[in-house]
Amino acid sequence: MRKLMDLAKLDERGVFIYFRTSELCRDFMRAAEAEGIAFGDGVLPMQRDVTNIFALHNNKTINYVGAYGHIAFGCGARVRVDYEKYRDGKDDYIIK
Repeated sequence: MRKLMDLAKLDERGVFIYFRTSELCRDFMRAAEAEGIAFGDGVLPMQRDVTNIFALHNNKTINYVGAYGHIAFGCGARVRVDYEKYRDGKDDYIIK
């Protein structure tokens, strides 16, 4: 089974995780909690609202992506992951 923290190793600056639906985001949040991932302030993912993009870092933290992060996501400034494809075991989960 794939682990979320394996994604964090793809870029030391963190990776962007994209969610096509709110339910996919909730699935990610549950999986993140199971791996011990939390927000930088220690709050567990399921205690916060869903979003369409999270940043995942190699220190086991996630954060919301603001306006500049959405711009960076659109420009491909960091590794971008399609969570649904990653979760489903597909090889083409990196967004080009």
